[in-house]
Amino acid sequence: MDRIIYFINMMTSHIARKIKYRKYSAIRLAFRSERARFYFFDLTMVKNSCKAIFAIIVVMQFVGCVTFKPDSDSITSPDYNERKTITGAYYKGKLTPIGYGAVAASTLAGAFAGTQIDMVSYYQGESKHQVKAADIAIGSLVGFTASMLINAALGNKKIKPCTDPKEWLSKANKGIFILGKFGKYDRCHASICRVEIHVGNIKDIIDFKLAFPQSNYSDVVVQQSIKSSGISRADYPTIIDLYPSSKYTVDVKKQYIIKSNDLNAMVSAEKIYPNTGLDIEPHAALIVANCKDARLYQSIFKSGKFNKFVMLKGLNNCSENEVRDLPNVFPKDYKINQEDMVSLKADDNSRSNYQQAIFIWLNVDKIATLDAMFKKYNWLQFENKPKFVAQKYWEVANEHYKYGEDVLRTLRGLATLPEYKYLGVKDVIVNQCITDGLQKELLANVKLFETNIIASYSKEYEAWSKNNTYSAGLVSSTGDLKYLVYGKVQNNSKYNLPRKINVTSDLMRVRKVEGTGFWTNIAIGLSGQGGSSSTKVGSNSNFFQIPSLPPNSNAVYAVMLDFGQGQIASGSNLMDLFKFKEETQLGNTVITKAYDNSPITNSTIQRQLSWQNIAKSGMPDVPLVDLYRKTEINNDSWVQKYDDIQREAKEAAKRKEENTIYLKWEK
Repeated sequence: MDRIIYFINMMTSHIARKIKYRKYSAIRLAFRSERARFYFFDLTMVKNSCKAIFAIIVVMQFVGCVTFKPDSDSITSPDYNERKTITGAYYKGKLTPIGYGAVAASTLAGAFAGTQIDMVSYYQGESKHQVKAADIAIGSLVGFTASMLINAALGNKKIKPCTDPKEWLSKANKGIFILGKFGKYDRCHASICRVEIHVGNIKDIIDFKLAFPQSNYSDVVVQQSIKSSGISRADYPTIIDLYPSSKYTVDVKKQYIIKSNDLNAMVSAEKIYPNTGLDIEPHAALIVANCKDARLYQSIFKSGKFNKFVMLKGLNNCSENEVRDLPNVFPKDYKINQEDMVSLKADDNSRSNYQQAIFIWLNVDKIATLDAMFKKYNWLQFENKPKFVAQKYWEVANEHYKYGEDVLRTLRGLATLPEYKYLGVKDVIVNQCITDGLQKELLANVKLFETNIIASYSKEYEAWSKNNTYSAGLVSSTGDLKYLVYGKVQNNSKYNLPRKINVTSDLMRVRKVEGTGFWTNIAIGLSGQGGSSSTKVGSNSNFFQIPSLPPNSNAVYAVMLDFGQGQIASGSNLMDLFKFKEETQLGNTVITKAYDNSPITNSTIQRQLSWQNIAKSGMPDVPLVDLYRKTEINNDSWVQKYDDIQREAKEAAKRKEENTIYLKWEK
């Protein structure tokens, strides 16, 4: 109450200051007109009337005019489980219906008080007249303002933080449950969780547990989690912890074991959740992926019911040493017959792997042993068996025959000899196997060395480029942009290997700046290129075909890359102090070799002979042109001219020396 009285006194003093009251009890305002009216504001009356008005309305303000209601920054739309997220929860002061009535009553009370108190009057002649409308307006304004100011002081439109989400939600909607934490992020999470919950992910289950910790519907939620595609194996331990006593929790534990990623994980899961009544062995057999898994399976299930099946699956990923050890791991079950393959429903890959395992177990190192193996296991059929057969004959023959012709003869016999007809190996398979084998031999045992490159040649340009006293200012060498890449090829294999040598290279434009002495730095500074730069301007490729290269022999290859007509080199010489030069070069040159037994044409032979001759004799010379004089530069004539210039310079210096008169001063 003291606070309200202080507020009333402050307001009346404020009104008095606004009217500029000093030492007079009344202020007269004169308006120039034919009828002079002088208005008087009786300040004493105003103050008394204000106090009267306040006295009327103060009591009205303390009957529940302002209340704090829950509000928030935003509320999301309901999701598939009717959950909403409330962001930025707070309380906001608002007028109650009583509050709005109090404002209206205060305004009316002020108006009524204005009719009873003479605050604004004027004299007309000797007569004093009261301005009722002004008194009512002033009273209404004072009543309304005072009421609103008091409401603001009591909290109208003010914000209070949400510190207790349960209390906030109970005021907002008593049917809402809190899901999640509320605190430093100034955020409330709420959900209207119906019993008909849809389990789409683990959050749905966690939210349901928070909202309905003792729900009779919990078993249904757990059962849904097993069938839901949105629940992963990693979620199962959380579900087990939330509902340890559900009648479906044991099924969740089983699923956690069954859905293990590998056999080690399955064994660990079974130790975490034992006594589920799950027969783990068939599930363990299905998850075997390699030889290590097969060994682990056998160590767990000593008399395994699925040993043959597990061994076949283990062969999908085995090293040769692991395959050799499998008979020791499965001593009674590593031998699989035709009936086993049918009963095990072995797929094409399993049959192929088993044939490879037999090859390793028999230590096949002779053609006769290989023949016997394929005859004995002729029943073991799979899609690519003819190709598999050809590859095995290549491996054995290549490993143990000294001469390449014997290897090739053996392979070709698979398609031509009657005793191998049962294998079903056709010519196309044999030829492809030979090509693949010889390609590997070529990559491993054929060497390229002594690689060289000859570019389009101009001896005059080379002389101009290297001579620091060549006076030609602007030069250019234009012609065919040709580059010859050549070297030697050595065959270190036991096969006669027809081959193709492919050369691919980029054409680079190289800019250089050169000077003499300290002029070099000046030249580099003027060019702004740091001395040199290189830019790709084209690319080209070509090949050299060698139809026959016997074992332990070598040959010379040469490949021409022709980029057509263009500027081979150009340059500018500034007073023999520094030079700007632009030249074409090869860059990023790649040389590859490949097995190729295709026929070679006569035109290809003639072309390659011309390339080999260029490798011996060199590239034809391309002239250098002095662009200023528009003449070709002949280096020999320039050397003679340069000698004449030097001789004349010496003679001129000698004549100058002889004609000089020296004066000697004597004391």
